[in-house]
Amino acid sequence: MNEEKIPYGAMLNHMSKKFKCAFKEEAARHNINATFAHIVMTLSWHPEGLPQNDIAERNHLAAPTVSLTLKQMEMLGYITRRPSDDDNRKTIVILTDLGYELDEKIKECFKIVESKMISNISSDDLAHFEKVLKMMNLNLQDEKEGKE
Repeated sequence: MNEEKIPYGAMLNHMSKKFKCAFKEEAARHNINATFAHIVMTLSWHPEGLPQNDIAERNHLAAPTVSLTLKQMEMLGYITRRPSDDDNRKTIVILTDLGYELDEKIKECFKIVESKMISNISSDDLAHFEKVLKMMNLNLQDEKEGKE
């Protein structure tokens, strides 16, 4: 039987979906909403806060989804919102102390899933894999920047 080689992009996409599902399951075990998790992580990398539209773009979520999710997160005390200093039309979203506590729990969930994912893989293989992923990412960035 002649087996067709699976394209690299398809393999990466499949792996990404598997990781996302495994993370979602692990987060659920800790009573963490997976959509909250992605937004919290994004905000934790930007302590100065981010405009709502940037959060949507960085998480590949629709603006209405982000709006509803942020409303829930604000009611639960994970975020606050304030007007932008530069543009009154923009709202800046910032993590609260409670949001940073949630971020620590989220990081633990990621560590658990990542640990399972990379078990039995040598540090040399992981270093090479990371190098190749970075090169692929740069190739796609270069392609995107060339079209703009």
